[in-house]
Amino acid sequence: MATKQVKGKAKVGGEKAIRIKVTNGRLEVKPEVQVCDKDTTEVEFIWTIRTPGWYFTLDGIDIQQGDYAMQLLYERDERLIRRLAMDPRLVSVRNIRADLMAARADILKLGRPREKQFRNPRRNPDMTEFRWNNLNRYWDVFLYQVNVTNGKTTLSLDPAIENEGC
Repeated sequence: MATKQVKGKAKVGGEKAIRIKVTNGRLEVKPEVQVCDKDTTEVEFIWTIRTPGWYFTLDGIDIQQGDYAMQLLYERDERLIRRLAMDPRLVSVRNIRADLMAARADILKLGRPREKQFRNPRRNPDMTEFRWNNLNRYWDVFLYQVNVTNGKTTLSLDPAIENEGC
């Protein structure tokens, strides 16, 4: 897929390669967390199995298109509360203001209408490659499940994709 320039620095197209390997009955995905930067949209993600005899199941890459950003905001707020609980005098007004501004920006991003970020899942005929198109329109973290089999054993792993939004 070719990459072309649009709207300033944002690029359309490109590919992200994710390698999958089975070693001693253990599934490995590299990179485990795939980041799609904010300067690129409509990226094709390609998962490839590097271990002979293993292939993707029909739902080989199952992306959960839920909203995990709220969980991350909750965790950030918990860190702020712990910092205040340790000693309120140690927390400067400047730090609190920065945290509140970050929270406001995150809430504004989350308020935008949602569209499915991942489209067109497909497995190649020899079942060793799986592809999804990632629109990367807004920031969020998406969990997904990798499912592979050798005909006797099925293995699964739950890595993540972080979209930085465009």
